[in-house]
Amino acid sequence: MRNQEEIIKEENEQAALECQYAARYYFNTAEKYFTGVLLFSIISLVTAFVPSANNATLNSTLQILSIISDVVVMLLTLVMHKAVNKAATLRNHFDRVVFDLRDNNSSEDMHRIMCEWIYTATHKKPEFSELQMQNTGSATPPGVRDWYEFSKTFPDSEAVHECQRQNVWWDKKQSKGRLMVLIILMIIAIALLIIYAYNGASIIKFLVCVISILVSFFDPIKNCCDYIAQSYILDGASIITDYDGNQQQITRVQELIENRREIPVLGINRIHARSSKQLSEQYEKISKG
Repeated sequence: MRNQEEIIKEENEQAALECQYAARYYFNTAEKYFTGVLLFSIISLVTAFVPSANNATLNSTLQILSIISDVVVMLLTLVMHKAVNKAATLRNHFDRVVFDLRDNNSSEDMHRIMCEWIYTATHKKPEFSELQMQNTGSATPPGVRDWYEFSKTFPDSEAVHECQRQNVWWDKKQSKGRLMVLIILMIIAIALLIIYAYNGASIIKFLVCVISILVSFFDPIKNCCDYIAQSYILDGASIITDYDGNQQQITRVQELIENRREIPVLGINRIHARSSKQLSEQYEKISKG
């Protein structure tokens, strides 16, 4: 494992900066897909829960629109998962290289695939990607340089774990808003379903509503549950009291971080851009003690 000076040097190498920018690009892309999932989920629910009218053509049109929205939700969910997979793979690779841990994606074939992902991301908006790679997290807009910042000098054996602390802390801050949005939407959807059933909806209409809710919220709620469960495990494992010779536990914490990173519970980029400087200052004060 690397010490503090080596981590600072390695994380700002051009290849590492490009990898980190590409990871952010794919996470942001996944967030856009997820926004589409929420939008079409709302359309699906609205059209499914519209009270039955005497116009048979209108009823049929609304049910078809609800089904089409469900199909779009499933397709967007699929491409969102693919984008998250790319982003998580690249960020995991970044960590493994910067920390000098064994990389699970070190095969030649996987390396070429990641290089293609990085090339696509950095050449989509070359000027913006260059700006991101020049800026730090506290700049405007927040960049990827100095991804791991140290508020004080840490012993060599603790430097990697300090980076892991930062990962755990930032992920909690960024995902909290998304978790709350999903929980609120799920409560609203279930409440609407209960009201609809109580008011004597037809069986077909009721089934359309149930299917709409399942398609719209099963995957996000499952992801949230997985994320929370993984977080509890990570919180327990990340408390390390003896760093000397404890590489096995640090490797275990890294595996848990990577596993949680692959779960598509995403932060909100606009909130991150506005709060990044404030959160950086907050963490600096916390880490200084």
